[in-house]
Amino acid sequence: MKKLLATILALCMIFALTAVAASADWTPNGPVTLIIPYATGGSADTVGRLVAQYLGDQIGVQINCINKEGASGAVGSTELAHSKPDGMTIGMSSISDLYVADYRGTFDIDSLNYLVWFNSVPFALFASPESPWNDIGELVADIKAGNNKIAMAESGTAHLIGLAQMCKAAGIDMIDTVSFSSGGESQTALLGNHVDLASLTPSYIKNVTAGGGKLMAIYGSSKIEQFADYPYAIDFGMDIPAIVGTNQMISLPQGCSDEIVEFWSNALQELVNSETFQEAMLTGGYCLCNIHGEELTQAVKDNNAAVAEIMQELGLE
Repeated sequence: MKKLLATILALCMIFALTAVAASADWTPNGPVTLIIPYATGGSADTVGRLVAQYLGDQIGVQINCINKEGASGAVGSTELAHSKPDGMTIGMSSISDLYVADYRGTFDIDSLNYLVWFNSVPFALFASPESPWNDIGELVADIKAGNNKIAMAESGTAHLIGLAQMCKAAGIDMIDTVSFSSGGESQTALLGNHVDLASLTPSYIKNVTAGGGKLMAIYGSSKIEQFADYPYAIDFGMDIPAIVGTNQMISLPQGCSDEIVEFWSNALQELVNSETFQEAMLTGGYCLCNIHGEELTQAVKDNNAAVAEIMQELGLE
């Protein structure tokens, strides 16, 4: 009997050690899904597909992108949060829109595990080809002179916060807006002269100007080296802090095992630090950053509180 018990205990220990080893060596066991919470054609879609391409090549696993647009990113992000925490579904998080959704109660900012903040770009204001303005100074002067028939394309409430900050800094009333599902749709409306202005990012400068549109100004309290030669709102006395913008992260649903989190965290650090991915991002006009771990957790908490304060102050509900 004692010999039998000893054998059973030995087998149990072997199975337990095997399970631990398998868990510690976790890797995806098939194609991975990357949820992009915006429509195709915008900057979030473009960046998401770059991540899928280079990250998939790096880890040797196919990563399939699925666009789940709606509610300024909250629909796709909610689907990610509710996905099975088995490491087979990851997601893009344009965190500025999620701050807004958390404030409104349509998304829980704590329902995702944010692994890396890798792209940070302030918003920029563009004018249509037929518009009479050459810069944001002329635009503001025209509005102050009585032109109140101006409409701006936007693809999320974060753009509205940026606009409200600009209007406050310029001392003008809020400009009327038209909502679109992606930056790509906003750009199309702008270049077709269906709207007068569009809130996009500096990555659209090349395409917009090639289509006859004009850059009014880039937001932010300081200039980005990559776009240092372009006009900024601060050049016209308007300090518009870039708390909101295209701030993109890669996330997992909460509840994933430590081994899964470790695998994806390490893989994403390798990706963000790879020269090929960096070159692809910079060529596309995107601004790289690498914030992770406790620093990222604290940044999400602090910026979420800051956006809530701005929305209350500006009366955005």
